[in-house]
Amino acid sequence: MRYRYPVTLVLLIQMACSVLIALQPYYYQQIVQLVIRNRASAFLSDGLVILSMLAGLYLLVALLQGFGGYVACRFSSNLLHQLQIAFFDQITRLPLQNLQKQSAGEFFTRFSNDVGQTQKIIADTVPAALREILTVIIVACILFYFCPASLTIAALFIAGVTGFLLILLQRKLLHYADAQRSGWGEINRLFDETVQGIDTLKTFSTDSHRKIRFQRQTSRFRSLVIRAGTIGTIFGPGIDLVAKIGGLALILLAYVMITRGDIRLEPFLLFFFYAGLLQAATASLAGLLSAAPSEIIGLRNLAHFFSTAVEEDTTADGPRLDKPESIDFRNFSFSYNGDRPLFKDASLHVPAGSTTVIHGPSGSGKSTLIQLLLRFRDPDKGSITIYSTI
Repeated sequence: MRYRYPVTLVLLIQMACSVLIALQPYYYQQIVQLVIRNRASAFLSDGLVILSMLAGLYLLVALLQGFGGYVACRFSSNLLHQLQIAFFDQITRLPLQNLQKQSAGEFFTRFSNDVGQTQKIIADTVPAALREILTVIIVACILFYFCPASLTIAALFIAGVTGFLLILLQRKLLHYADAQRSGWGEINRLFDETVQGIDTLKTFSTDSHRKIRFQRQTSRFRSLVIRAGTIGTIFGPGIDLVAKIGGLALILLAYVMITRGDIRLEPFLLFFFYAGLLQAATASLAGLLSAAPSEIIGLRNLAHFFSTAVEEDTTADGPRLDKPESIDFRNFSFSYNGDRPLFKDASLHVPAGSTTVIHGPSGSGKSTLIQLLLRFRDPDKGSITIYSTI
C-alpha cells in the first residue's frame, strides 16, 4: 500500500501504451490501401498525413514507455531498499532454529532471488500483462467489428492454441528450474558441511561417503540441466512452427473469402495487420503468465519469511551476562548429518572468569564447538550449561 501511487501510475501508462499500439495497424492498412489503389497524388497528401500520425504514435509510445520505465525503476529500487531494511530487522529477531534448516549462503541467496522475483512481478510482469490483455481485447473488438466473425474466431483460436502451448512449455521448464534450484541447494549444503575450516580435497579423499554424495548430487544436477535444455530446444521451434503455419492458414482462409466475395480488400488488409498484432500480444502474454508462477513463489516466500514468529526483545528486562559465568559441556556428541562423529561423549568445564584456549589441527572441531555454544547447532546428545557461580 505504501507504493500504491507509483504502481497505479505504471499501470495507467501501460494501458495508454496498449491503446496507442492498437491504433497503429489501422494506419498501416490505410497506407497499403493507398498504394494498392495506385493513388500517387493522394499519397503525397493523405499518405503524408498518415505517416505523420504513425510517427506521432511511435513518439508517444516511446515517451510513455520511457517515463513508465523510470517510474518503475525508482519504485523497484525503493522497494528493494525497504525489503533489505525489513529483512535485517526480521532476521535479528528470528529464533536460531530457523537458521539451522539451511546454510547461510543458501539462505541469503534464496532471499535475494525472492526479492528479485517480487520486484519483477510488481514492477514489470503485472503492468506488462495488463498491457497485453488490454491489447488483445481491443484487437479482438476491432476484428469482430470490421471483419467476418468466422475469420476473427479462427485468428483467436490459433493465437489461443499458440499461447496455451507456450504456457505448457514454460511451466515444464519452470518445473526443471525449481528442481535445479533444489539440487543446487543440496550441493551448497554438502559444501557447507565439508568446508568447516577443513581442506575440501583432503576431506573428499578421506571420506568416501561424502564424496559419493557429492558425485550423486552433481550428476543429478547435470542431468536436470540437460533435460531442461533439450525440451526447450526441441519444443520451442515446434511451437513457433505451429504459429507460423496457423498464420499461413489464416491468409489462405482470407484469400478464399475474398475470391468468394465474403470480404472486401479493406477489411482483409485490416485483418492481416491486426492478426499479427494479436498473435504477438498473445505470445507475449503467454510468456509473462508462464513466468509468473516462479515470481509468485518468490512473493509467497517473502510473505512467509516476514510473517514468521520472532522472539520478543528481552534485553531490557531479561537476564544479562554482566558477571562471570561457568560453562559445562557434559557428555555431548555431535556429527554432521549422521556422518562420522566429530565429538563423542565429550565433556569440558570452563571456570567462570578464566581464559580457556581451544587448539587443534584444522578440522578438529574448534569452530563447531563455538557454534554449539552459541546455539547455531544442537548437540546430538548431552547438554551445554551456562551458570553463575556467584
